[in-house]
Amino acid sequence: MSIRRPAGSRPALVPTTTIGKARPKGSLRRLMDFNKLLNLFQIIDPDMPTQTVRTYVRIALAHPEPVLMSDLSSHLGIAQSSVSRNVAALSDWTRHHTIGLDLVEAHENPTDRRQKLVRLTAKGQQLLKQFSSE
Repeated sequence: MSIRRPAGSRPALVPTTTIGKARPKGSLRRLMDFNKLLNLFQIIDPDMPTQTVRTYVRIALAHPEPVLMSDLSSHLGIAQSSVSRNVAALSDWTRHHTIGLDLVEAHENPTDRRQKLVRLTAKGQQLLKQFSSE
């Protein structure tokens, strides 16, 4: 069941840094990084499915190299149609012909036109840098 927020409202963000304390290590640090990533996506789209976040993360892990949609399907363990739907949601136009998030772009593979290559857009790279910065 999805919780709907009033239009224009923003969820409260959980602090992701410790002020005046030593930097956490190990699994606590990884959890804080994960929380930071979730907060960024919650700001972008509070109702974004986890599968779409995982799709962006997998593309970002390959950056600056493009990723084949078929490889995304294998790595994420989801159907090719789900990958296409998630890439469309992250692209400039969704499959419903509405404005998308413009975080990734897909192009035909020049060596095999049946395949699609996906990579981060400038906005997608900016999100990656925002996550990477402290």
